[in-house]
Amino acid sequence: MALSRYILFIGDNYCRSNCRLLIQSEIFVTQLPFIMITVIGVILIPVNLHDRNKREQLENQLENANKKISQLIVIEERSGLLGIYMIR
Repeated sequence: MALSRYILFIGDNYCRSNCRLLIQSEIFVTQLPFIMITVIGVILIPVNLHDRNKREQLENQLENANKKISQLIVIEERSGLLGIYMIR
């Protein structure tokens, strides 16, 4: 917990000192919308990858479950047919 606070503190100080220098630059101000889009993209890419991996994993589990259900239905039908023949 203390390490994460320290990292946040260092990161905050670094960003504040560099932002003061960059905001004074006219080139930075003109490029600010592109920089913001890039930063948002970099933040969202790992979230998107995690969600996609989780969705693929769940799709595979669903496919396996459907195969298992179809196998159980076949077994049940076969055992039901055997029961009908045994009654006669």
